[in-house]
Amino acid sequence: MKFWTKSLMARLVSYFLLLSLVIVSLVGYIAFVQAREALKQSVLDRLNAVATLKEELLNHWVDMQRQDILLTAQLPEVQAQAKALLSHKESEPEYQAAYAHLLEYLTLIAANRPDLQEIFILTDVGGKIILSTNKSHEAEYHVKAGYFTQGRLGTFVQNVYPSPVTIKPTMTIATPLLDETGRRLGVLAAHLNLERMDQIVLERTGLGESGETYLVDKFNVFVSGERFGRQESLRGVHTEGIDTAMQGIDGAGLYLNYAGVPVIGVYRWLDDRELALLAEMHQDKAFAPARRLALTICLVGLVSAGALVVGVYLLARQIARPILAITDTATQVAAGDLTPTAPVLTEDEVGVLARTFNQMTEQLQALYANLEEKVAQHRKAEDALRVSEQNYRTVVEGSLQGITIYQDNRIVFINRAMIEIMGYTLDELLALSPEEVLDLVHPEDRKIAIERVQDYLTGKGDAPVQNQYRVVRKDGTLRWLETFTSIIEYGGKAAFLLSAIDITERRQLEKQLRQSQKIEAIGRLAGGVAHDFNNILTVIIGNSELILSDSNLNNRLRKDVEQIKKVGNRAAALTHQLLAFSRQQILQPQVLNLNGAVANTEKMLRRLIGEDIDLVTTLEPKLGQVKADPGQIEQVIINLAINARDAMPQGGRLIIKTANTYLDEISARQRVGVETGPYVMLAVSDTGNGIDAETQSRIFEPFFTTKEQGKGTGLGLATVNGIIDQSGGHIRIHSQPGQGATFKVYLPQIKGMVDSVQLAQVSTETLQGSETILLVEDEDEVRDLAHRVLLKQGYTVLDARQGAEALQICQRHPGPIHLLITDVVMPEGMSGRELAERLASLRPKTKALYMSGYTDNVIVHYGVLDSDIAFLQKPFTPNTLIDKVHEMLGRVAPKK
Repeated sequence: MKFWTKSLMARLVSYFLLLSLVIVSLVGYIAFVQAREALKQSVLDRLNAVATLKEELLNHWVDMQRQDILLTAQLPEVQAQAKALLSHKESEPEYQAAYAHLLEYLTLIAANRPDLQEIFILTDVGGKIILSTNKSHEAEYHVKAGYFTQGRLGTFVQNVYPSPVTIKPTMTIATPLLDETGRRLGVLAAHLNLERMDQIVLERTGLGESGETYLVDKFNVFVSGERFGRQESLRGVHTEGIDTAMQGIDGAGLYLNYAGVPVIGVYRWLDDRELALLAEMHQDKAFAPARRLALTICLVGLVSAGALVVGVYLLARQIARPILAITDTATQVAAGDLTPTAPVLTEDEVGVLARTFNQMTEQLQALYANLEEKVAQHRKAEDALRVSEQNYRTVVEGSLQGITIYQDNRIVFINRAMIEIMGYTLDELLALSPEEVLDLVHPEDRKIAIERVQDYLTGKGDAPVQNQYRVVRKDGTLRWLETFTSIIEYGGKAAFLLSAIDITERRQLEKQLRQSQKIEAIGRLAGGVAHDFNNILTVIIGNSELILSDSNLNNRLRKDVEQIKKVGNRAAALTHQLLAFSRQQILQPQVLNLNGAVANTEKMLRRLIGEDIDLVTTLEPKLGQVKADPGQIEQVIINLAINARDAMPQGGRLIIKTANTYLDEISARQRVGVETGPYVMLAVSDTGNGIDAETQSRIFEPFFTTKEQGKGTGLGLATVNGIIDQSGGHIRIHSQPGQGATFKVYLPQIKGMVDSVQLAQVSTETLQGSETILLVEDEDEVRDLAHRVLLKQGYTVLDARQGAEALQICQRHPGPIHLLITDVVMPEGMSGRELAERLASLRPKTKALYMSGYTDNVIVHYGVLDSDIAFLQKPFTPNTLIDKVHEMLGRVAPKK
């Protein structure tokens, strides 16, 4: 192949050879077509002659059999015996004699006539075969047979039809049997032996080995039994020749025969016989002379073309010799050797070409030296560019910043970091239209982002343009980006270079920090006033209950005092909420099951939410355990249920669900400080109005509320959030306007037994005390209230304002001191915890009960009470105080 492409002589010889082959092939093909057409007409003439001959022979044979049957029926002996047979009963001797004689006679005729397969006689009425050369057919009725119905009227030839007995092609001739007076006695019929017809049709008549003739009846069944077999006659065969002949059309053509072999055939419809006659010859045999002629022409042409090619080769070699000399020189020059020169062998055009070639090599020598120097410089520049590009890709693709180049209103470059931020593939981002690129920016931030870039383009802003806005990822989530935009040259045209940093987590941290600072500020304020305020409330609520316990109090004063107590309780609840959302309330956690908390509040919730709201609880049977304050958890459930009720003014469904869950890294990252691991989930869902995104962003802020003025303080959800956060869990909200809301509380699972032990509630009026109690409280009003309550209950009470005074009383008192009740925070530097520890060294059996109005780190840690500390939260009522004292002194037995 290479030699052919590089050698002019080879191409010249090849072109001539190819042209010769084309001409020889064309001549051979034309000769074949013409010879084939002549042979086709010759073969068709032979086939037509054969078909005509077969048709005449077939008609002559049928006519001969018809004449024989007619003559047999007219024989006097046959007529006489048939009359006796048909006019007597089978039991009569005349019948038996006629039957035997006639059977012998007809059998002899059939034996001497091989063209007849069976001869039989049918009764004129009923068409019953009463005598047949094939005795198995006697007593059959053929009243509906065509040859019977037509044979009664005259001599009738029933053309080929499928026998109802043998299901084979059959031909029958029938004629009436008459007596000497011309009266019809019955019908004489004979089935023809179609093998005789086969001999006529199948006899070869000069068509060669592949030629054949055959018959097909009107049922598309081959008639021939010798060729196709009586038992396996081909049925339902369709070819172009057969189907055309069946339509009564005579013709000829090239087509596939019944075996799928291409043939040339003649077909015609024999109307008298109702048969299709076909004469065919295989095309490969018929056109073999034409192929031999074409092959001979091609062989002669190829031999002639070969001789001419040799001559052309010798001539081309003589012409190409000087060109080959120039070619050899050019090959050396192409290999890098510019020193050789081409020989000038002639003075013609080839000689001019050689001299011109030599001049070219001289110029190439001069240019080559200059080119080598330029190539060296170019390679050096390429190496520097390759290193620069590699460094550029390393920096850009390895950058933590997202980098995008925007040119001609489309993204033309984007690095891996930006692809990960947006969540699309590289091909998807590069295929975005200008409108789709703008859609990546959150609609609320789109305007300001565009305005700042436009200010920069008009000279109103500085470069690079710094901006912060939200983008919409492919999965629909939002990410905050801090971007820097400037104009660069990219690919020879101006473009925008945008660098982006994902600041979503930073903004979340900032938001949570601001929230934490706000809560901390309010918490410090709440904690600062809680001690004094709870002392005041303790006095107000306690004295109100003492006054109300007086049975002699008149109704008007009782109502006033009840109102004072009610307002005091409301103030206490408000103080409790302030401490809760600021994470400064005191929790007494237990290992518990949230299903129990839901069950404890269910009855109360049904009263709170009303009859138009359906309450549904779905509780996990094998729910994990958590550690939390049971009372606070119930408060969380109630607060969430009340909010859900307010969101369904027209009624609806409230669903409370518990489940075990596991927070993976992706789920934990949605909130700062959340760790992965197993959690217990408490979900409160409603079918109410739903909550929009703006409200969701502020819903846990203290004093934020969507209710009308006077119908809420805005501390409900802030309190819930504080309780859950202080219990080590977190809360999430899932809602859309018009689609209800779901609050999900997550508390860490722990391993341990559920502590279901609770203290029995025993009336303070039925238990009287006799023990000695040391009461330490710096607020005179609180101390006085507690003193009176304890004295009224029968206890001996020793009072002290602060720790040093309490220690002096303890040293002076000769008898036992059973219980120390002390405020946690007191003046003069000694806390209640320090007092209890010093008192324990003096009186080890003395128990300690702490009371306080706010959280500090003396007896609690971040608002969670130690398990070995007894505590009484201010403000408290007289009954609460007595119940706690009874519990400490062992007067109340635990109850499960």
